[in-house]
Amino acid sequence: MKILKEKIRELKTNHSIRLTWGLISGGAFFLMYLFFTLLLIYNFKKWTLHNEKEELVELQVQIVNNLKQEGRQLDTQNIQKYINATPELGSEEKATENNHMDKGLSYPLKNISMYRQGYIVSIYNVEMQEIFSTQPHQYAVDRYRTDEVREVYENRKLTAFNDLMPVYSIFDEKELIGYVQVVNTLDRYEEMITHIHLLALILSTIVLLVSFGAGLLLSNSFMRPINRLISAMKEIQRNPESDIRLYEGKQANEIEKLAMTYNDMVDLMQRNIENQQQFVEDVSHELRTPISVVEGYLNMLNRWGKEDPNILEESITVSLQEIHRIKSMVQEMLSLSRAEQMMGRFTNDTTSLIEVVRQTHANFEMLYPDFLFTLDIDAKEPVIGQISQGHFEQILIILLENAVKYSKDRLEIHISLSTEIHYATLVIQDFGIGIGEKDLLNIFNRFYRVDKARSRASGGTGLGLPIAKQLIEGYGGTIQVDSVVDYGTIFRIRIPLAK
Repeated sequence: MKILKEKIRELKTNHSIRLTWGLISGGAFFLMYLFFTLLLIYNFKKWTLHNEKEELVELQVQIVNNLKQEGRQLDTQNIQKYINATPELGSEEKATENNHMDKGLSYPLKNISMYRQGYIVSIYNVEMQEIFSTQPHQYAVDRYRTDEVREVYENRKLTAFNDLMPVYSIFDEKELIGYVQVVNTLDRYEEMITHIHLLALILSTIVLLVSFGAGLLLSNSFMRPINRLISAMKEIQRNPESDIRLYEGKQANEIEKLAMTYNDMVDLMQRNIENQQQFVEDVSHELRTPISVVEGYLNMLNRWGKEDPNILEESITVSLQEIHRIKSMVQEMLSLSRAEQMMGRFTNDTTSLIEVVRQTHANFEMLYPDFLFTLDIDAKEPVIGQISQGHFEQILIILLENAVKYSKDRLEIHISLSTEIHYATLVIQDFGIGIGEKDLLNIFNRFYRVDKARSRASGGTGLGLPIAKQLIEGYGGTIQVDSVVDYGTIFRIRIPLAK
């Protein structure tokens, strides 16, 4: 459960990070879109203004080319035909000034507003007196500034282009006959830019809404498996034995890792529940006999046995034996529980395996002088195992005591220690009663005894091998057993070497 909580906390953190990055990415995308949109609008404005200015100059050149055909000073009379009708020009009268259009207007000058939106045309004589204007205006002119288009601003905003161009006689290019002023009030430009701004605003709103919708979909896609996990956890909380599991996909992301962790956690929890139930049943079964024996003797003493010294002594002796058996069983159950708690938790403790094996060998030679203990160490010192000394000694004692306990006629036990690349291998062989093929599948189960009558007589509880197995696997090692009935048993243990 702790691992799952850590995974959920990690997933929530990653989920928050993903959502944050999703929002940041969406915001960055929108800002990039906005930036490029504004950049496009800015460049479009510059390009359009340039075209408007070029069109003004082009129109002005066309009008000047028409008016210069008179060859005399401009006045109200001699410009009327240009105002009211379109003159017909010959090809020899084409103007080439500034590489602009070389033909005249294709419509009457008075109708310019019909063809050129926002344009004002005024014609002046050489004394700068206005002799014609398409509409009244207040745009000033300066006869000494005819070399460039002037920009007109109002409140720092560009509102018009104003240009004044001199008109020279067609017969004498140095004879000034008047001036032409053309003003572009940028009405068409403003209308176009207004439409562009409106379109950009609509598109930006759409992009923003789409980004927000995509963020919601992304958030929902992340939250959906988490919600399934929460539902599954509630179901497990309601019924711990439920077989509900999360779907595991093929993508190696945090969601899939969490699903795998959850499924493994539930499987482990249910195995633990089953083991706990089995453990309680086994303990109840194992404790029933010694408790019943003690209870029987105490009842006998309470009724009449306390007056008989022999019965009293027998009752006390047997009761103490059974109490000792219960005490041993409780101690071994405590050792088993501690071994299970450290399952999969590798400690940093290290042990000199050769030293412990030699010392344990010497101890058993002293305790059991009738046995022949042979020791074979095929390794150079030091051999440092990734295991605590106490646990390694406990494993050795469990296996050697079993070897002594189940030896038959040949009182001989072989102990060997060798090393591989990353492991040390310990082999313990006896020549006792052996273990049947059926029993080999169960010897690491709690309270399981091959020879139940003999084990009970010798004080065995059936917890030694489960304790050894849990300790070995807790340090990342393995234990294997080979046995033949009436020929003996071989235990092979692999302990990781210290790095």
